[in-house]
Amino acid sequence: MGKLIIWIIMEANILESLNNASSTSLSVSFLDAITILFASTLAGFIIRFIFFKYGESMSSKRGFGNTILLVTISVASLITVVKSSLALSLGLVGALSVVRFRTAIKEPYNLAFLLLSICIGISLGASQFKFALIVTIIGSFVPIILKKYRDKLEVNSSALDI
Repeated sequence: MGKLIIWIIMEANILESLNNASSTSLSVSFLDAITILFASTLAGFIIRFIFFKYGESMSSKRGFGNTILLVTISVASLITVVKSSLALSLGLVGALSVVRFRTAIKEPYNLAFLLLSICIGISLGASQFKFALIVTIIGSFVPIILKKYRDKLEVNSSALDI
């Protein structure tokens, strides 16, 4: 009986803590917001430029490049708002579970650029500026290296197919 009472008290404390955590949210300072938006815009333009220069898309490079830029800014903004509130983050999960994306990305290389921009946006939105810088630099150099050594890489991969 005593264990049951202790369990009920602990359960009530946990529920109260979750309720308090979900109702409180931290506000984002103006300087933090400007820094995150500026950094995400800059990173988005860098990834967009790399996509234009080194991407091998058969479809609209301009349209997909602009999408990369906007996704980077949008994800950074979204994570900035959501990171301070449990209720907002749970609401976001619920909202995104309803949304259906009907447009398939037919080229895996384009998907890689989109995932790179999402990763950078999440890093910047979470104020992980050093990590976002490292991901932007490495993510920019990999397509350059792949394009520069494409012929050598294709010869080596075809030799492995035998």
